[in-house]
Amino acid sequence: MATLSSGINASLPPVSYTKAIDVWTGVCLTFVFGALLEFALVNYASRSDMHRENMKKTRREMEAAASMDYYKVWMSKFPTRSKRIDVISRITFPLVFTLFNLAYWYVHP
Repeated sequence: MATLSSGINASLPPVSYTKAIDVWTGVCLTFVFGALLEFALVNYASRSDMHRENMKKTRREMEAAASMDYYKVWMSKFPTRSKRIDVISRITFPLVFTLFNLAYWYVHP
């Protein structure tokens, strides 16, 4: 992205104000960086969820069988944090990028 941006800027005349291509590449770089941060967050959350599940499994083994059935039903209703983050990111990233594109191309046809 940096090479692409510098190549485009080299072919354009030098100006003192921000060009539309600068805004475009800046937002694209922000989305790439955001996806990297989302990957790191989901990875951390999934490892944390696995550790938490291991701790709960150990605790459940110590509990009676009747209370385990209720616990399984209750926990099945709530997905893990990593899954929630991943689903939310899969929806919000394309939605926000589409909204940015609509606004960007409406202002700069």
